[in-house]
Amino acid sequence: MLEICESYNLVFFEHLDLFRKALDGQDLAPDEEIKVRLVLRNSAGTFLALHELALFLPRESVRREMISFCGSLFQKEFDLKRISVLLTSVFNAFEYSLDDVMKTLSIDVFRNKIPNPNDLPFGHVMELAWVDRDNPLSWAILAHEFGHYIDETAGLSKRIANDYVNRTFKSSATASIQHFFERFCGEIVADLTAHYLLGPYSIAPVISMSLLAGLPMDRPILFDGYHPVPATRVQLLELAGNGATSMNPIQPLIAALTTEEELKEANLTPQERKQRSDIDAYIKVFFADVQPSILAELQSRGFLRFTEHNFERAADLEGQLRKGLPIGASRIVSNDELRSTFLEVDGNTTEPEIRAKYMRLQELPVNPGEVLAAGWSHKVAQMPEVIRKSFSSNSKTELFNEMKEFVEGVDSRLLKSLDVIAILERIHDSTGR
Repeated sequence: MLEICESYNLVFFEHLDLFRKALDGQDLAPDEEIKVRLVLRNSAGTFLALHELALFLPRESVRREMISFCGSLFQKEFDLKRISVLLTSVFNAFEYSLDDVMKTLSIDVFRNKIPNPNDLPFGHVMELAWVDRDNPLSWAILAHEFGHYIDETAGLSKRIANDYVNRTFKSSATASIQHFFERFCGEIVADLTAHYLLGPYSIAPVISMSLLAGLPMDRPILFDGYHPVPATRVQLLELAGNGATSMNPIQPLIAALTTEEELKEANLTPQERKQRSDIDAYIKVFFADVQPSILAELQSRGFLRFTEHNFERAADLEGQLRKGLPIGASRIVSNDELRSTFLEVDGNTTEPEIRAKYMRLQELPVNPGEVLAAGWSHKVAQMPEVIRKSFSSNSKTELFNEMKEFVEGVDSRLLKSLDVIAILERIHDSTGR
């Protein structure tokens, strides 16, 4: 595997002039553009294959910071006795009920056993690609998977789909139609749960994964029967947000995905393009119909919603992250307020008054969603310059050093930030604001 990775390092280095030309905004000749796209496509395909082969390597456990992140974000709904987090060799993320899996297995271990395995609660599992074990920015996808868990335990999409089908299809409703809308609604519940908890940045890992997984393909990602295509999912969440929590900070990611998908749409037949357009239009109608019921359920469970306030504070935290600082805590008052407070101290100030002023220095844990929002904003803003510096190297061995140092540095600061949140929550017996 390492030899294959080394060989691709050489391939990138051999085409260095073309990548520099593209990064400088110069137009590539048709044959040059083909070369660049082939290098990217083949390297992406190789990465996906290697990730699958990692199944045969010793597996690490999830990080403690990931468990802390889930506990802080999902609060009392996150119970490790009922839901586990595992790593998978598949470059994707999943959620499933072990009850369903175990009870559908026809194996000897389930025959004539005491206690009866069918009476045991096996719980649920969330799985994350093992390559993202140390990458907190990817953990936003766990909010989507947790949405599936909430949906399944509450029977939410089943209830909503049943109501929609009965209203829409009336006497022509069938079990297969009900099942289709139930699975389809489940994906909307999951996306809205993630957006409710993390704001617009919740979709960022999906965009990144779709770009990488889609690179080796000649055709755009198509509707699979229940997952709206990534570009449509972005549009739905734009409808769910507002101007104060817009998708603007991750617009470069969205633009890259849109451009890639539009180029590949040219390979579809006119009938396929029309079908794609019709499905997207219907999805938006269905989304508008079911969104209020889903949001009402999330609100009733007491989850902290990612609001304009969180969005603004994430922007401030991004400034600290840029300076190389962890961002898991913030003061309850601004620096200007603190300065004004301490300037009031004089010889007549009593000890209790001084102590009260001193306590205003106290820092509280931030919302974990703000940490991820600041991280994504920082990554999207800095990555173009990081890539330019990487391709300015004249040494094959140093080609991706700049990118490696940037990614590892950001990951390290975010992991420390999530650790700080967990520690402060225990000290103050409260969740991030």
